[in-house]
Amino acid sequence: MLTWAGRCTGIGADDMFQLMIEWRATNPRDETEVRMANTLRSAAVSITITSLTELLAFCIGATSPFLGVRNFCACSGTLAATKTQPPTLTGVGSEQ
Repeated sequence: MLTWAGRCTGIGADDMFQLMIEWRATNPRDETEVRMANTLRSAAVSITITSLTELLAFCIGATSPFLGVRNFCACSGTLAATKTQPPTLTGVGSEQ
């Protein structure tokens, strides 16, 4: 069964790519804390911009005349705005 997490895997994936790019650009000889601080400092603007455009796209999609698209975009936009993990539906319909 496909879960909400499976459907929304792409949300935040671009942020991870940006963090990895910035992490690899740091000096490997620095301490981990310094490397992480430099990574987050460098990636902050990119992550903010992608999060805002993602939220804008979902808000526009929430005005769609198609009920399925509208509901998906409303839920995904809420998740994108709050940066929370969607609820999973594993175990639903199966006997445990």
